[in-house]
Amino acid sequence: MKYNRSAIMKAAWKSTRERMRLLGYAQRQLRQVFAVELQSAWRAAKARAAYVPRSIESLRSEVIALEQKTRLGVDGLQRLSNARAALRKLTSTDQSPARGHFA
Repeated sequence: MKYNRSAIMKAAWKSTRERMRLLGYAQRQLRQVFAVELQSAWRAAKARAAYVPRSIESLRSEVIALEQKTRLGVDGLQRLSNARAALRKLTSTDQSPARGHFA
């Protein structure tokens, strides 16, 4: 999987500048704030990439497999939530009638 590292860095710097300005961090805290924002940007990019090119069948099988586990943990619950959301999004766009048309 390839990630657009330039976009991730730009997003991290943008949110760092916003956080520094809005919350009034000192300039010496730039490194710590940027580290947190960069981690957040990577997490968001990985979450977006995890469910974009997947089919409905693969998402259904992942949801079923995760639901049948006895222990999920925090990461497992997050994966299950993301998989359910992606599945809902795919199934609603495939089966819903066109907007503005009533049956």
